[in-house]
Amino acid sequence: MAEAACASKVLVVSEDYQLLVDSIGTLRAWGFRPITCPGPNVSPDCPRLTGQSCPLRESAEVALVDVDPYGVGERFEVWSERVCTTLPDDGRTCFAVRGAGPTGRPIPWDGCQAAPATLTEDALVALVEERLEPVARQRLALAKLTALRD
Repeated sequence: MAEAACASKVLVVSEDYQLLVDSIGTLRAWGFRPITCPGPNVSPDCPRLTGQSCPLRESAEVALVDVDPYGVGERFEVWSERVCTTLPDDGRTCFAVRGAGPTGRPIPWDGCQAAPATLTEDALVALVEERLEPVARQRLALAKLTALRD
């Protein structure tokens, strides 16, 4: 129980239901406390739609926002209107573009990060790890060591 109390909360925002489901299992397996949200385009009662702060984002140490979940190549002009991308970023939010990179889909705007088209467990944990505070990063390193010993 004490372990769960100190686990980092990670918010995953995506319209891709399967990504949300897969993220829950992966993040829990690595000792995180996942929070998921389908985003304001799916959730009509999202407080961000009325300019209010997001209680889910405020309670999470890290947020992973799945940019362009359907791979349709949305441009910055489209995503800039999505309210999850207009929050002030303090370095704890990862705007992931699956399948982006030199030979893949383009990065829609500076600040987005390329991610594998299929977000594997290792890739998901790596994206989250980059945004963690140092103490939380140490907890994750210990969890990785423990998993290697088991």
